[in-house]
Amino acid sequence: MSSKKSKCSKQEQRIQQLEDEIADLKRDLQQQTRIVQFDEQQIEKYLNEIINKLDVSTNKICDEINQAVKSIKKPRSDDISFLLKLLVAALCFVIAIVCLCCIFSGFTLLGNGESGRAMLFILCSAGFCLAFTMLGWEIIKEKDRNYIVSLFSAVVALTALVVTIVASLKK
Repeated sequence: MSSKKSKCSKQEQRIQQLEDEIADLKRDLQQQTRIVQFDEQQIEKYLNEIINKLDVSTNKICDEINQAVKSIKKPRSDDISFLLKLLVAALCFVIAIVCLCCIFSGFTLLGNGESGRAMLFILCSAGFCLAFTMLGWEIIKEKDRNYIVSLFSAVVALTALVVTIVASLKK
């Protein structure tokens, strides 16, 4: 029994000790807390300072953006890239014209009574004609030399692939 009373009294003493510590911490916190009140002039003064700092920061950002925009180099273009651009665009337009001729030959198939194949052939030819026409116009608008040279290299590689496949099929 005495051990239970001693445990209870120890717990009560510990609780009392913790409550005292909490009270001390509250008093210390109240002493550290200060209330600051500003009048209208002080508030306006601080707001003006903040606005001026924001204006200066905004002006610096705008100046840096203008310098960055001015420092962007325009894409390089020269006579060779212009010639390559015309060659690739001409190739696209030639393919579009061939697709246009295929549309008209599809109408002859339609007259022969093969309506299913003819309509499929006409629709595919029309789609390719439009696609290659738009591609040709986009190539003509392009100004970046590196892009044009890369595009020409890709066309040459595809042409070589097609020639190789045709040569291997002939054997």
